[in-house]
Amino acid sequence: DCIFTEIVLENNYTAFQNAKYEGWYVAFSRKGRPIKASKTRENQREVHFIKRLHKGPLPFPNSDQPKHFEFISFPPTRRAKRNRKPHSAS
Repeated sequence: DCIFTEIVLENNYTAFQNAKYEGWYVAFSRKGRPIKASKTRENQREVHFIKRLHKGPLPFPNSDQPKHFEFISFPPTRRAKRNRKPHSAS
């Protein structure tokens, strides 16, 4: 059930369709939560992934030099403990 076919749509976005169930697509909500595949359609914005770059010269200046990705380490953060009021039975 986890095999998908990549489909390039007319608007140059990519959609991933389930190979077993035709018409079911991988989709995520705006908050990043997965959407049930049975509730998705090809024309939904949540299904469109990865804008493909156009052919020809690159649109950005100085893009001929590859940039290296660097990880930035942050000190661990501490979350404040929630203090709840004791529940009183009335």
